[in-house]
Amino acid sequence: MKEAEVRERAFAMPLTVWLLVGYFRQLPRDLEEAALVDGATRVETLLKIVLPLAAPGIFTAAPVTGLPCPNMRLWRRRPISWPPDP
Repeated sequence: MKEAEVRERAFAMPLTVWLLVGYFRQLPRDLEEAALVDGATRVETLLKIVLPLAAPGIFTAAPVTGLPCPNMRLWRRRPISWPPDP
């Protein structure tokens, strides 16, 4: 990974964490507790209850981290002078 990509991802990471923390906090804990009372393990609760409920938040936050890097790469390849010399 090049230095510019690392910087871009490092810049996007706090926003992604902020989005996901807010989304996970709004999920009802009662569903997790009910699954644990019904005999599910913590891993089963995570995989079968929490992640399906959090999927919209995850799919919203993923492009924030992943898409800026290719876009910035294309931006850097733009010609310096416009219009191009004949």
